[in-house]
Amino acid sequence: GYVVECTTTAGFGTGASIGEGQKLTLDSDVVVYVQDGAKFKVGNLRDITRKEGVEITFYDVYDKDGVYDIVLIKDTP
Repeated sequence: GYVVECTTTAGFGTGASIGEGQKLTLDSDVVVYVQDGAKFKVGNLRDITRKEGVEITFYDVYDKDGVYDIVLIKDTP
């Protein structure tokens, strides 16, 4: 998998959040979706680190092992 270090507060699909400096583990086949207007398109790992003015939510949907499988990047209102 991949490890991402948060530089701000990040959200989880469960509603929990983590603070700056904490690390998340992403699955080796993580899927990143980026908001493009009213729709989402498939993104990549670079979208997680280079985006500002967005809300990023991490989901562990397959086996609840603390390794995140899906990442949604939405524009902040």
